[in-house]
Amino acid sequence: MTDEYGWPDKLKPIDIEALSKPLRKAFLQAVSLKKTPPASITYAGPEVTNNLGALAIGPSAKDRLTEDGLAYDKERGRDALDVMILLTLQLGMEQGMRLFKERNFDYELLETYRETIMALRKEVSALKAQRKKS
Repeated sequence: MTDEYGWPDKLKPIDIEALSKPLRKAFLQAVSLKKTPPASITYAGPEVTNNLGALAIGPSAKDRLTEDGLAYDKERGRDALDVMILLTLQLGMEQGMRLFKERNFDYELLETYRETIMALRKEVSALKAQRKKS
């Protein structure tokens, strides 16, 4: 079962084959753009979502890889390979966040640890300064 973006339900990570195969096909089309530009690139993989609240996203991958989408990026100095690399990075980040979530990674606990470490560093610095004075 998948959600409307092609990812497994409940913010689970996706099987790496289901992520890499559609990207590979799209990359091959993007490389061929250098020789003979197709009107668009076919992409049948999952979409980048903002379900985890950490990714700034724009148009869907499918929209971005249309003729109009590629023309828009070309006007901004990005070719099809640039778009594919960006899409791959975004999907990789989303997969990583899903893996953390699946393993019950506790962001609040991490923040507590970070704050505790910072407080301890300040205390150590203060003790070192006090020690130098004496």
